[in-house]
Amino acid sequence: MQDLEYVPQQISENYLEALATYHHKYYKATTTMVRASLESIFQTVLGHGEITELADLITQLADKTDLTGKIKSVSSTIANSKQLIHYFSFIKPPTQQTAAALLSLLEFILTYTYAAPAKILSLQQEINCLEEE
Repeated sequence: MQDLEYVPQQISENYLEALATYHHKYYKATTTMVRASLESIFQTVLGHGEITELADLITQLADKTDLTGKIKSVSSTIANSKQLIHYFSFIKPPTQQTAAALLSLLEFILTYTYAAPAKILSLQQEINCLEEE
């Protein structure tokens, strides 16, 4: 997983342990560490962590994290930045910092628009295949 530095330490450690146990084919341990990771996420974001109804907790997580609101916030920041138009029209030469920020913006938009929806669809298909086993 990229961007693990943004994940709280305990959750990232659980995730890395889940990944390590998976690669060693210890699937019960993997499942245990995935559960511990999910419970830590739910505890951190929602205030309660015990998994009773996983689908309900994920719905609550989606409501609480509000990615739509966050991308609208990015949009507002861009709208309030008069300098950005100057850089795109080359009125002002971009600096390394500007170019890096614009690349980060592009990567974020690519992830939000293409990568995240594709990963969600893939995950749904994987879960649906579990029901067929």
